[in-house]
Amino acid sequence: MSRDDKDFEEIYQSLTPGLVIASCSAESGHTAQMLRSFCFSLKGAAIRCGSDVMLYTSGDGPIDWADVGVQIQGLVIACSAESGEHGARGIRVFVINRFDDPSAAGIILPVKANLSWDRLDGSIDHDIAGILQEGAIGSKCTIIVTTIAGDEDQIRDRRVARILGKEQGVFIALDTGVLDPWYSAMVTTGATERRYSPLCFVSECPQPPKAQPQPESGAEAESGAEPLTAAPIQRRPSWLRRLFG
Repeated sequence: MSRDDKDFEEIYQSLTPGLVIASCSAESGHTAQMLRSFCFSLKGAAIRCGSDVMLYTSGDGPIDWADVGVQIQGLVIACSAESGEHGARGIRVFVINRFDDPSAAGIILPVKANLSWDRLDGSIDHDIAGILQEGAIGSKCTIIVTTIAGDEDQIRDRRVARILGKEQGVFIALDTGVLDPWYSAMVTTGATERRYSPLCFVSECPQPPKAQPQPESGAEAESGAEPLTAAPIQRRPSWLRRLFG
């Protein structure tokens, strides 16, 4: 196992229920590439640990927030039906990366589309952050939201605010030099900080192994029993309705 893989598995396994902010400054260079690479590597770590990460990106257009809410809803509901685990592979981490496009428009458009979210200082709106934090803890899942800041001083301010207890939740600061072929991640959890470096840039999103089809038992084949119908979709938790419609 490479050091990079080991570092991301440690980051993944350290995540606890609640809101996590992953951020970098526009000064650091390769802003979108760094956020995207972090998301891909975290997903890869989850797969190696026998789970997965649900990753939502802007892709070729704005994020479909209604779809995000529906998908999170489905796995949150599955939690109560599968002994506390989210889904068949124990999915408990949801990553919302709104800055997947490396072009200038890829940064400007997501901000304009969600003016109520961004403060452009490495944080998101206080009220929205509170809803995400409470909802994620209540649903026993981790929600990671990517943000950007205007400069490195603002990233430092977010870290110091958590160390001093003025801001809550985990903060992950990403940084790289314009010419560096690697980047680093500083994970701040309360008064504790851990730096992971160097981390490799990743350009492809890893995928979990395909599930092998289960052979049909003889008893089921002979009985001709009808397949079980899906249970009715339960009403979406209030915090999801408030954020994602």
